[in-house]
Amino acid sequence: MTQTMITPAYEPACGGSASVHNYGVMHPDPVLLSDMTSAERGAVYRYLARFAELDDAKIFYAYGHAYELARKDAERGLYATMA
Repeated sequence: MTQTMITPAYEPACGGSASVHNYGVMHPDPVLLSDMTSAERGAVYRYLARFAELDDAKIFYAYGHAYELARKDAERGLYATMA
């Protein structure tokens, strides 16, 4: 299995390492992240960074609700605009 490295400009906090959980759910998933805006990617990383341990449910929620997480961040003023 090969891993795609994410460049530092893409997401500096990522570090390029991925963790795989019970059902093969991987974070970060470069394929899913590539379809997101930078605001959505940032929101996914911030949401998952809150947890010491990641499980499949948290990862599914973050990727499935990226738009809503980014919208909440924008409402809090974390992003002036959603790219």
